[in-house]
Amino acid sequence: MPSVLLVGAGADTVYRGDELDLTAVNLLATFKQRGWETIVINNNPFAQSLESNFQVDHVEIRPLTVTNVVDVIQEYQPDIVVPTLGERWTFDLLREVQATGVFETLPTRLVGISLTSIKTVLNPPMLAATLRQIGAPVKHVQVADHYAAAYEMVREYGYPLVSRPVSAQGTSTPKIAFDDASFEANFMEAQALSKKKEVAIQQSLQGMKEVEVVVCRDQSGTLIEIATVENIDPIGIHAADSYAVTPAQTLLDRELQTLRKLAFKITRKLRIVGVNHVQFAIDRRHQKMYVTKVSPYFDRTTSFVELATGYPLSKVVGCLYTGQLLREIDLGTQYAPYTAITEPVTDSTAVRVPIFAHMFLPEANWRLGTQKRSIGTAVGIGRSVPEALVKALTYQEDDFGKTRLAAMHQLTSSQLDQVLIHPEANRIYSIFEALRRGYSTDEIAELTHIESYYISELKRVQQVMEQLYTGTWDAQIYRQAKDLGLPDATIARITEQSFETIRTASQTWQVNRTYKEVDPAAGEFEQHSARFYASFERENESQPAPGKRVLVVGPGPRALGNGTANDYVATQVMQALKAQGYQVILLNDNPSSVTMASVVADKIYVEPRTTEVVREVAYLEQPAIILVPAMAAEMRQFLAETTWADKVMTLQMVDAPHDFTTTTPTVAVNVLFDGNVIYPLGMIDELPDPQTQQIAGTFRQYPTQLASEVQQEVQNLANETLLEAGVAKGIYQLIFAKDNDTWKLVLQHPIPAPDVAFLSKAVRLNIAGLVMAMRLGTLEQYFQTLAELPMPPQQLQYRSLYPFKALHLAQAKPNKSHIVGATIKWLP
Repeated sequence: MPSVLLVGAGADTVYRGDELDLTAVNLLATFKQRGWETIVINNNPFAQSLESNFQVDHVEIRPLTVTNVVDVIQEYQPDIVVPTLGERWTFDLLREVQATGVFETLPTRLVGISLTSIKTVLNPPMLAATLRQIGAPVKHVQVADHYAAAYEMVREYGYPLVSRPVSAQGTSTPKIAFDDASFEANFMEAQALSKKKEVAIQQSLQGMKEVEVVVCRDQSGTLIEIATVENIDPIGIHAADSYAVTPAQTLLDRELQTLRKLAFKITRKLRIVGVNHVQFAIDRRHQKMYVTKVSPYFDRTTSFVELATGYPLSKVVGCLYTGQLLREIDLGTQYAPYTAITEPVTDSTAVRVPIFAHMFLPEANWRLGTQKRSIGTAVGIGRSVPEALVKALTYQEDDFGKTRLAAMHQLTSSQLDQVLIHPEANRIYSIFEALRRGYSTDEIAELTHIESYYISELKRVQQVMEQLYTGTWDAQIYRQAKDLGLPDATIARITEQSFETIRTASQTWQVNRTYKEVDPAAGEFEQHSARFYASFERENESQPAPGKRVLVVGPGPRALGNGTANDYVATQVMQALKAQGYQVILLNDNPSSVTMASVVADKIYVEPRTTEVVREVAYLEQPAIILVPAMAAEMRQFLAETTWADKVMTLQMVDAPHDFTTTTPTVAVNVLFDGNVIYPLGMIDELPDPQTQQIAGTFRQYPTQLASEVQQEVQNLANETLLEAGVAKGIYQLIFAKDNDTWKLVLQHPIPAPDVAFLSKAVRLNIAGLVMAMRLGTLEQYFQTLAELPMPPQQLQYRSLYPFKALHLAQAKPNKSHIVGATIKWLP
């Protein structure tokens, strides 16, 4: 049996979230379907790809170091190693692995990209020279190992200039300088981050249009384009902080063809097999374009276009990695023959919007620039740009822009101009406010450097909202509002009507929601991606799934605190439901969530997670269960007052984190309570956070090192406390701190998602699945496991990570609400 090693991406950071784990899960399923043995090395406690119930034969929880990767390669001797799941950081790691000579002594090879091409991609001058050889236009770049050499770029080209570390230690982003002071500071910072103490200096392309092209190539040289993504914001704002649209809306056909040809030439020159993501800058004023970045790996854009087009990119690439050609890939009865070799064509528009953590960290600098500020994304799919955009922006509240637009109303004219010129987080609302105040499309385009086309599209939304404000309220205006994506809650607020009045009017006027399937052939062939989005057209393409059904409301975009642990728990629950024979229907708007994996959900609605949408989907699908995250309190309250009340289950583990701090010895007792019996799930030692020396649930080890008699004492205390509280069925965590010789309760709550992930890795048990089995009355199958809970041979250590450095918050205080990711490792 051939074998494959997947090198994971490590901990979640500001720069990456769940999108790489999502791809890893899809790749693992493809390898298993092809009869391959699978091995994964990673140290991310929230990684679904580290779970044995996800097609993994060998799980290696280890820090991603050269020594550990070499050891795993020598132990398993895989046929191939997949290097495309950790972006540039993994490329750099594997370049160092290659230097050990391990690939020369074993029949193991990299797949997707050669080590020669990795070295080219990681070396800016070498890449620029390679691109020039094939006629791909690039701006001048120079590498310097001391400041005097770097300053030569200033003398020759002037400002602005961009600096970035060569072979960065961890993830880094380029910084732009407009004067000597900022240039020197950027150079010194980049040099400190570089393993080689080298800095790449490049001419800035600030203000130009940014476009991204995703292509795919097989080993015979056949190439197809997957999608072109247009960033609404210009270069100068990090691509992840920009609003992104696919397909591209404002490019001329000749521009699209030029970009396509250049992406193909680059991919062919580097001999890439699989995915390649190429970014371009377009200078409309001088009719020029430049290649700005070559990314021959999976990232947030590849997961976005896979969802937006319905083309199963990760599955196709997995087949390519096993040696198949595009024309040979059979995607099964779900897709038409030769879908793999056919370029996707869509009849819908998708918009990805950035999610910022300014509500959690209001003191951070939220001005947008070349450094990434967002920590998540949301997506909307519709028939037009404004519909898709408004859907994506409705990721957090049922009422579109209620609080954010109100905040913009308070700005003076001068303040509004400054926000338009120097954009900050959620800049799109400043454009809506400018339109409301009468700014012309051209004025806003000049201030923001955003194409006037997009301003005009936003103006369509603003005009309909103005009509609603003036009291105009009829079937025509209502249909226009719905076609532009406006929720009923927004229409009700603006027209000063009740929500139910709006719902009644929609039925009277027959403005009904229907669903369209995301189809890579735009309906030309009979095939099914099982991904749907809403429209208000006549034909409905979604029929109720067969068998008993459960509707899962997803956790949504990543936020600080639980982060991608929420996706981990939701995915484990969905797997448990599938094992119980349910058809799992997901409602989610996070394009990077592992819940979106093809092997997780049977059917996905890519829509905002609002009460309006949940009710409509439930009406269509008629599920036996509606599973709602605990943090969606308003939704749970709404459903409790409907005919769906008896079908609603709360996903207790997916909730906002509860902060606490102590300075005395602390232990977290974890239990499952089935209404009669309390089953211990082990104890976690809470350790002082290395940054604050306070115990805050951010640094811990499992199992506890307390003496057995003390463990029994604390367990008995936890049992008594829980029974006295009269809690319902569920899994609970009781945190006790020692006060002199007495253990006192600090906090009692459902086990939070990060701890569920941590415990599951430690005892190798699907704890989230246990909860669902208990709720469904099938817990007896786990009685023996619960009675003899597996104990790990070593202690597993968990350490939280924070976004403070990336967001320039030197004085921020670490706590559970500020966590962006975590690492785990087995202690010797």
